[in-house]
Amino acid sequence: RAVHGMSAGYLPGTPDPDAFYDPSQHGPELSRGFPGLRIWMCLKVFGAARFRAALAEKRALAVQAAGRIAALPGVVMVAPPQLSLFAFYVTRPGASLEEENRATADLLERVTRRGRVMLTGCTVDGRFLGRVCVLSFRTRQAQIDACVEDLARELAWAPHRRSWEPGQS
Repeated sequence: RAVHGMSAGYLPGTPDPDAFYDPSQHGPELSRGFPGLRIWMCLKVFGAARFRAALAEKRALAVQAAGRIAALPGVVMVAPPQLSLFAFYVTRPGASLEEENRATADLLERVTRRGRVMLTGCTVDGRFLGRVCVLSFRTRQAQIDACVEDLARELAWAPHRRSWEPGQS
């Protein structure tokens, strides 16, 4: 880990690296080893048409999720999905960048703590963004619904907010 561990604004961080195994911190490729062989083998066995269908499904789920999440009060969509990844942050009129960053990070933490979906964030030009990435072959409509429901519930829950609530001045 000491040899391969990396950190950057575009890489998701973990609060306690000893409690969460992140394969990107244990290899030179920032992922598990030799993915090319697995991809080649799957294409040979299943064919490209099944992969195209799976990618189209994940993109459709991401586009739908992005639309639903962008409609939530206080959410700003900054990177709509071109494939199956999108990014957003939480705001309210008059909020500082620091307040928005903290609110977005807190939201992701609370949603992930619920245990139904895992959301990650990244920092771009000083702004912390929430990210939804729809890639797993196990991700279906039920998981997208859980993600949107959990985000909506946590955004609506006001007691955790000391100084402001998204959508209010």
